[in-house]
Amino acid sequence: MKAIELANHLTELELENRIHSARDATIRDRYRALLWILQGEKRGEIAKRLGVTRTTIREWVERYNCEGEAGLHRKPGQGRKRTITPERVEKIKGWVKAEEGVWTLKRMRIKLEEEEGISVTQQAIWYRFQESRWSWKTGRPTNPEGDKDLQEAFRKDGLEEAVDDGKGVIFADTMRYGLISNPWRNWGPVGERVPIPKQMEFEWGYLWTEIDVVAGELNVWLLPEMNGDTLSRVVAKMPEKWGMNVALVWDNAGAHKSAAKCLPDGMSVISLPAYSPELNPVERFFQELRRKIANRIFSSLQELEDALVEAIKEYCEDKEKVRQLCGYSWILEQLQPVENEQLNC
Repeated sequence: MKAIELANHLTELELENRIHSARDATIRDRYRALLWILQGEKRGEIAKRLGVTRTTIREWVERYNCEGEAGLHRKPGQGRKRTITPERVEKIKGWVKAEEGVWTLKRMRIKLEEEEGISVTQQAIWYRFQESRWSWKTGRPTNPEGDKDLQEAFRKDGLEEAVDDGKGVIFADTMRYGLISNPWRNWGPVGERVPIPKQMEFEWGYLWTEIDVVAGELNVWLLPEMNGDTLSRVVAKMPEKWGMNVALVWDNAGAHKSAAKCLPDGMSVISLPAYSPELNPVERFFQELRRKIANRIFSSLQELEDALVEAIKEYCEDKEKVRQLCGYSWILEQLQPVENEQLNC
């Protein structure tokens, strides 16, 4: 039997890269078939592994040999026309953004029937959303009293004063933790609610966190209470970690206002817009910590604090992980030029 021949359009490494980047499973299988042929595997074995016929493999190779990569992709006009067009996907996204409530796939399907007069499956909607890089996520709480214009202005140039003064920028905030258990999503059988342990013990502590987003460094304190006096003592020690020439970014909590009156020389404060916790990347760090201690019962506050310390170590030892978690694009756009100037000196 004559061995199948493959045109030299792509190298083995390029085919592997195409396999990893292809979002369409069918296209991915076609690239796999070409790679295995290039590696000397038999057409019958490849067909068996991919669940297709030998003839299908031969047709893929012939189209690839004649047309290059374009031969592996579906040509316009082939197959059934999509009912959920890209325009309809954008319309559904508009509904999700504009209307309150939980937008389940069932709700989207019913809305499409009412508004567009089309009948589609919920799975089809899910596939179209996946293609457009939307997924089902836990929402980030935002306060409806927050001023959208002020928030957008802060994202644009809220850190400009610190940048102009050549200061480092440190984001800071406090998380309260306690023995009331923290329920989180978990796996379980379809059709059954997952039992999650629940504890109601009213004992609290406070985690104060400072983060340099650009450097990927953080500094944390476990505190028995949170008030102006306690925070003033903590802020007084910040120069030991960050130096004197820094701007502290936080919200307008009462303890923050009290501590701001006792800042060490050289330090300044940048206040976040009111009702805008989503602008502080420290909140994203807190979210990860809460996830790591979720669905667990702790016998004492000390046991809980030990678990928090263990989770925090992971970030103290990995600066890149901190940067990936807290390096919001709008923050880096404002601060990164300062870093570049320092590197060029």
